[in-house]
Amino acid sequence: MVEFFKQRSTQHMNRMLRYMRYVFNDHFVLVCLFLLGGVGFYYSGLIRTLPKDFFWGKIIIVVVLLFSLPIGKVATLLQEADLVFLLPKEKEINGYLKYALQRSLILPFAFLTVITGFFMPLLVVSTSGQFIDFVYYLFVMLIAKGIWLKIECNGLYQGMQKKAREMKICLLLTMCILLFAMTFVTPFLFFLVFVNFLWLSPLKEKGTFALLDWDRAIHVENQRLHRVYKFISLFTDVPEITSVVKRRKYFDLFLKPITSKHKNTYLYLYLRAFLRGSEYFGLVARLSAIGFLILLFTKQEFLSLAVGVLFMYLIAFQLLPLYSQFDYMILTHLYPVKEKDRQSNFLGLMMIVMCIVFIVFVLGVLTSGAATLLVIGLYILATILLALPYTMLRLKKIEKRK
Repeated sequence: MVEFFKQRSTQHMNRMLRYMRYVFNDHFVLVCLFLLGGVGFYYSGLIRTLPKDFFWGKIIIVVVLLFSLPIGKVATLLQEADLVFLLPKEKEINGYLKYALQRSLILPFAFLTVITGFFMPLLVVSTSGQFIDFVYYLFVMLIAKGIWLKIECNGLYQGMQKKAREMKICLLLTMCILLFAMTFVTPFLFFLVFVNFLWLSPLKEKGTFALLDWDRAIHVENQRLHRVYKFISLFTDVPEITSVVKRRKYFDLFLKPITSKHKNTYLYLYLRAFLRGSEYFGLVARLSAIGFLILLFTKQEFLSLAVGVLFMYLIAFQLLPLYSQFDYMILTHLYPVKEKDRQSNFLGLMMIVMCIVFIVFVLGVLTSGAATLLVIGLYILATILLALPYTMLRLKKIEKRK
């Protein structure tokens, strides 16, 4: 069964690597580098302004680490067909899940290492400690994550769901007490983490003799993969995920101004798809809300400008796949609509969306007090450049690939 998991894991990794080429494209990597540089610059400046023994910094550390603990699931890679074809191998499924658990520790451990390291400067300022404390906190978080995934894995057996939930709550309470003690008393209390190993023994014993709840295990894995594919779908088409369409009748008033002219055919289709679809509408709403919240707490003119333009670019870039939304429909190829009219309709949609984003971001900088003529003027320039020249250039590349 271990060899079977390795084979399935290799197939899954190859599929993910194909998708990662579209996710980590040149534009996205450049934006991430720019964003990380801006966040790092602002974070370092913020740390210098904080007073020693900053109380709220200790609270932030504990809350962030606690919320980071549940991130990352066990990748069992179980499929619907396994309910039939792997059932005769149920006695060997423990070895399969044990190896899956070991492989599932890699990404959560890397994530916790980055999060813990990122917040260490804040911890040092807040507690007047040393950077060597990073080792203690990381040790605690890695042990706790291993226990969390072990509980999650054993919760896939029949009759163990309730017990697993109780054990997760106990682990969270234990970690809450331990992190508060390490932060407010001394980091050397990290050795108390060994007490958490006591939570493993009852689960391991019952999990060994219990039968796997195949329906729930497959459902949990499908949910995990759905979240992964949903993120990837922001960058490229993913056959494994289907988009959800909602009526949203209250948005019909935005369609009424579109006159029933032949040249507005695709403008109506694009706007209708944008308003009714969950992927593009939700994407714009989430990015606009996140950008607005960041701008609310950004007082510096340069940083407000960088954040606003960055989120405008992200929104414009993520909307580009909507241009090919109707290529798979045969009837749209029968429309006597010129290609230039289709492109102009899409540019019109981009201008509408970017103008709405512009208004939201201007409200953000006005509220934070960082609004200046320079910021608003460059916001206007970014809106025009992204909605027209940039989009037109990208559409030409899309047409060449067809």
